[in-house]
Amino acid sequence: MASSARFPSLTAEEMQDILDLKDSKSTKDSTKYATTVLRDFLSSKGKPENFEDFPTPELDEQLSNFYLEARTKAGKLYKKASLNSIRFGINRHLQVKNHRTDIINGDDFIKSRNSFKAVVKLLKREGKASIEHHVDMPPEDLRKLYAYFSDSSSPKRLLEKVFFEIVYYLCRRGQEALRELTPAHFGVKEDSSGLKYVYQKIDQLQKNHQDDDEMGNSGRMYEVPGKSNMRSIIILGLKINYFRKRDKK
Repeated sequence: MASSARFPSLTAEEMQDILDLKDSKSTKDSTKYATTVLRDFLSSKGKPENFEDFPTPELDEQLSNFYLEARTKAGKLYKKASLNSIRFGINRHLQVKNHRTDIINGDDFIKSRNSFKAVVKLLKREGKASIEHHVDMPPEDLRKLYAYFSDSSSPKRLLEKVFFEIVYYLCRRGQEALRELTPAHFGVKEDSSGLKYVYQKIDQLQKNHQDDDEMGNSGRMYEVPGKSNMRSIIILGLKINYFRKRDKK
């Protein structure tokens, strides 16, 4: 930065670099896709594509039409999650452009909000509003994995075991940001039966959850009775050191 003073004067470029950290690449890509779909819609209707400059009543009107008529390139209705993502992307874009408008909760967007609600009801009736959950891992696959991890002399397998157990037991969202985890992110508690478990006490900002909240992750990684291990938490430091050493090479 430009100065080490308590209140340094940042350049415009330094300020933008900090602001760019707010959203992940996937969030930026999602926002770009959302605005592109809306511009394509407006163009197909003979309307100007610069919706950022629309008066609020006109923007509300066009968004209402967009929600009702939006279709995929194949001409099919969007799934609820996809349409919702597009809506949030448009809202993000408008707010980045220094708009004070909120197309999701704002009082000036009642018509488009009602249209969105109507489309969601339609999608539910069409079976396009359900959430597709991942199936649980079969016990036989778990046994195979732990048979593979049993070679404790292999640093690679130890690292893979750490990754797997953090993702599996703490219900994390895939492998995102695993490198940034440290022992400080975790704590140990006892449940009502006296069994100890590891939990993630400090949440992270992730691509689909960029807002900083205090919810944390609700997963628990229990100790195994009769064994003096707390699973991967004890060797988490090894993982961090492994990455630091590897990245320096």
